[in-house]
Amino acid sequence: MKTIPQTILMLLSILWMTGCNSLTSSKSVDKSPPSEPTDILFLAMDQSESQVFKLLLPEIHRRNLDTRIFTLGRADTVFADTKGALSIATMTPLPTNLSDDRTVLLNQNAVTKIVESIRPTVVVTGMSHAIEAQLSNHFREKGSIIIALYDRFGLISQTPQVSPWLATTSGVDELLLPGHYQAVDAGKLAAFQSSQIAISGHPVLEQWDSTFLVANPTQQKQRLGLDPKRPIILFTGGRDPEYQQQWLTLFLRSMAERPDIQVLITPHPQTDGQLERNTVQSLKLENVLVMDGSTTIAELATVADLVVTLKSTAGFQAAWQALPVLFIAGEEYNNILTDAGIASRASSWQQILNSVYRYIDRPQHSETTSFKMLGVPDHSLQRITDHLQTTVQQMVDAGVPLLENLQIEDSRQ
Repeated sequence: MKTIPQTILMLLSILWMTGCNSLTSSKSVDKSPPSEPTDILFLAMDQSESQVFKLLLPEIHRRNLDTRIFTLGRADTVFADTKGALSIATMTPLPTNLSDDRTVLLNQNAVTKIVESIRPTVVVTGMSHAIEAQLSNHFREKGSIIIALYDRFGLISQTPQVSPWLATTSGVDELLLPGHYQAVDAGKLAAFQSSQIAISGHPVLEQWDSTFLVANPTQQKQRLGLDPKRPIILFTGGRDPEYQQQWLTLFLRSMAERPDIQVLITPHPQTDGQLERNTVQSLKLENVLVMDGSTTIAELATVADLVVTLKSTAGFQAAWQALPVLFIAGEEYNNILTDAGIASRASSWQQILNSVYRYIDRPQHSETTSFKMLGVPDHSLQRITDHLQTTVQQMVDAGVPLLENLQIEDSRQ
C-alpha cells in the first residue's frame, strides 16, 4: 500500500481549511440580506410634514419613482394604510418618550440596522425630530442626497420645534422653503452653510386652493346647522400649557360677550377636544361648537368670516385665501403676517373684542399687501416632484447631483 507524500497531505489540509473558511464566510454574509435600493425615502414624524409628504406621493408615483416612507410617532397614523410606508417601531425598539422629547436619539445598533436596510438615492426628511437628522446624517455618509423640507411658515430660527433637528444635523445637500421671506434667516444658520437653499412653495396651500375652488358655503352652513345670517369665527385649538391655562379661556370669555357670533372650534389633531368641550360647558356658551374632526379645517374656513389661531399654520393657510386672521399670543410674538399688516395679534380680552369688531362689524378689504406677495410660489406639488425626479435622474445618469440646475426657484435670485 502506497503512502501519500507529506507535502500532498499538507496541501490537501490547507485546501480543506480554506474551503471551510470560505463556506463559513459565505454563510455569515447570507445572514445579512442586501439593502433594498429605492429612488426616494421620506423620513416623517410630525403631523404637518406627514401631510405634505402624503400630498406629494400621487405626483411622485405618476413619475414611476420608487418610494418608501419611514415613519415615527404621529406619522405612523397618517401613513398607516399607505403602500411603501414602514414604521421604524417595527424595525427596532424605540425610546418610550420619543413623542414627547424631540431630542431623544436611537442607539447605534438601531441606526445601523435602519440605514443598512435600504439604499435610497434621495432622502427627503422632515425637521421635527432629532432622530430624522440622526438617520439623515448616516444616509448622507453612505452617499444619499439629503433634502430637508421645512413645512412651517415662520422663520426657522424662531421655530423651537425644529431646534433639536438643527442641533443634530451634520448638514444637508438642500433645504426647501415655502417662501422667499424665509431664505435670509435660513442662510445664517450653521446647519445650512453649505446647503443649496431653494423656494418650493407649500403643498398644503395648494390643497386649500382646491378646497376653496369647489366650496359651496351655503350648503356647508346648512350641513353644519349654522345660521346663515350670523357671522362665523373659526378658532383652531392648541395643546401647549399656555393654551390650556390661558388662551383658550381668554378667547371663550370674550366670545361670551358676543352671543351673536357663531364660533367653531377645531381641537388640535393630537388632542381629543375634551378640554375645549369642558371649557365651553363651564362657561355655558351656547354659541360655540367644538368640532369632531369629520370636517377639515380648510372646509370650515370656507364659511368663516374670521380665523382665530395661536401660532398654528392654519393662520397662514387662511391668509393665503385672503381671510382675516387674528393670532392670539403674547405681545412678544410676531410673524411675517403681523409684521406685514396682513394679520393682527391680540394679547388681552379687550384686544380680542376690538379685533373682532374691526374684522366682523366693520370689515374692510383695503390691504395693499397679501400673503401671496411675500414670495410664496404656486404649483408647489409640481415644483417639488419635478425637482425630486430630476435629482434622482441626475444621480442615476451622472452619479452626482446638479442641484443648481433643477426647476425650482432659487432663493438667491
